[in-house]
Amino acid sequence: MKYFDNNDAEHLIAAIKANYECTVDWTRATNCGMNLRWNYEHGHVDVSMNSYVKRALEKFKHAPPLRPQQAPHAWQEPTYGKRGPQSPTTKAAEPTLNDKETKRIQSISGTFKYNSEVDPCIKPALNEIAHEQAKPTLKTKRRTEHILDYLSTNPDATLRYHASRMILVVETNSAYLVQPEAKSRASGWFILTNKPATTIKINAPIHVMCSTIKTVVASAAEAEIASIYLGCQRACPLRILLTELSHPQPPDGTPIFTDNRTAKGILTSLCRQKLSKAFDMRYYWIKDRIKQKQFQLTWRPDVDNMADYFSKHHPPWYHKKMRYKYLQKPRDAHKGVNMMIHTW
Repeated sequence: MKYFDNNDAEHLIAAIKANYECTVDWTRATNCGMNLRWNYEHGHVDVSMNSYVKRALEKFKHAPPLRPQQAPHAWQEPTYGKRGPQSPTTKAAEPTLNDKETKRIQSISGTFKYNSEVDPCIKPALNEIAHEQAKPTLKTKRRTEHILDYLSTNPDATLRYHASRMILVVETNSAYLVQPEAKSRASGWFILTNKPATTIKINAPIHVMCSTIKTVVASAAEAEIASIYLGCQRACPLRILLTELSHPQPPDGTPIFTDNRTAKGILTSLCRQKLSKAFDMRYYWIKDRIKQKQFQLTWRPDVDNMADYFSKHHPPWYHKKMRYKYLQKPRDAHKGVNMMIHTW
């Protein structure tokens, strides 16, 4: 709750207590199951969910893995050319699980979906499981056990938010034809920063999008536009919310970054459309919003795109390297001690 005078806060609390039972925490140490550690001197707050993963693993009776698991999902080295089949869109013919095992997988998916707001590194793996949880197979079960091994190895995650001018910036990315039934995955990185520029100071995300594109897209460029489309849809209410909280957004539009030049060219009318006219009907909404200066679309190289990590599968060494680019690093990570950096 944001307030400028204690009397205003007391008035709201009294109005709530008149009709509801409630508790008040003036230290602001917890919110919706999340632990908040404030550091006003250095201008940041650390957000974590202490013991959430540990309690969940005990609930699902999952034993620790025999060896550390550094990747939340299995990784298969890609094959190029004609050396071998490579079709992630084909469903394997495996028997479906019974009702008891299906409910267990659905429960695991729902439990850790909430935890993924603090540990977004597990979102791609959860996205695959959620895509199959209605009719899970043995492969879905293996994927579920894999992510549990990863969470057992990396149970604690902390996001650090730095004080800023609360300007919303969005980065989007996509992975073409990586899901069964010829589906693609869209990802988005939503942060609040001081100045929307080409190079942005890294801040923890207020939201990470990792979703399956429901329609079958016809090209990688269409997948990128679909990702921009989904990201802009989620950014609209965030823009309104920030404005209502007295944090005005740039008059020339919220910055949206993409690493696909074709997608940017089509949406900003800098590229002549030929075979891509088929998806105008679905995604023309973004072109209108760009013209209205609600969004400002900018191209950025793939190496600088923060959303790329959440759209694809990567090998374990890459996850180990990138995990603390997105999360706050423990002080004694080399000793295996889960102690986060908190300067008071």
